[in-house]
Amino acid sequence: MLHDPGYPIVIKPFEGDWYDAANLYREWVLPNAEWVKAGRMDERNTTPEWAYNLTTWLTPFLSTHENFKTVVEIGKRLDLD
Repeated sequence: MLHDPGYPIVIKPFEGDWYDAANLYREWVLPNAEWVKAGRMDERNTTPEWAYNLTTWLTPFLSTHENFKTVVEIGKRLDLD
């Protein structure tokens, strides 16, 4: 392996779309991820209140400097911190 991330990974070919990929991830994450074992977010008392009141999500899909600058510009126009 070229790089050991320090945690288990699964690489698996599949046929389908993003929904099929999400289901494959779900099959793995439910029995393996510690944060999932804490239960549903709406049943926990550890989720900060602000997480339930988000009105805007900005997600750059390409990790380039130009995309970051664009997201920052949009945030400034929307007067977001």
